[in-house]
Amino acid sequence: MKMYSIQLESMPASPITFGRYHGAPKKATESHDAYEERTCMERAHFDETDSVFIPPNMLKNALVEAAKYLSEKIPGKGQQTYGKKFMGGVSVTDPIMLGIKKKALEPDKVFVPADGTAGGGKRVWRTFPMLKQWKGVAKIYVLDEESINEAALMRVLTACGQYIGLGTFRPAKNGYHGRFTAKIVKNGKNGKNGNGATAEE
Repeated sequence: MKMYSIQLESMPASPITFGRYHGAPKKATESHDAYEERTCMERAHFDETDSVFIPPNMLKNALVEAAKYLSEKIPGKGQQTYGKKFMGGVSVTDPIMLGIKKKALEPDKVFVPADGTAGGGKRVWRTFPMLKQWKGVAKIYVLDEESINEAALMRVLTACGQYIGLGTFRPAKNGYHGRFTAKIVKNGKNGKNGNGATAEE
């Protein structure tokens, strides 16, 4: 297994917005607009200290989607492509901390389908938590080193940042939010870098 520390950073004019389901109850006399204003920031992902993060499964799912998007054949593997290899051979287990508190997020008010389905007839105003510029370090574990080398990982990550994105209104959902660039900060065999120190050091 090889671990890569990858710095993700937003592309210009590509904020990240979050649409987590929070299930906060609506007060009996509360209007839709008042409910949205009161609870909109609960759509962000944050820990017990209100520090905002990108969930690991969000990046993992985007990587798999990017690998399928590229449909690139694996050298020496006949017609096999990277899609299934990234599904089972890559793991992202840690949240990507963005260095911001929930209260510092900005509201993004959007007129969207009431049922969340693209093309839905009835539309309502909803407010999503937004971060205009963002960056964080993701730890990506490659279990299938035989099929996925560093170059392949970076090609898929690059495509992920350009064509798939993260969060709501991302390119894969016909939006423009959540685009990012990616660069390797550290990498190492079994979590070790070249001098024997842990890759986190």
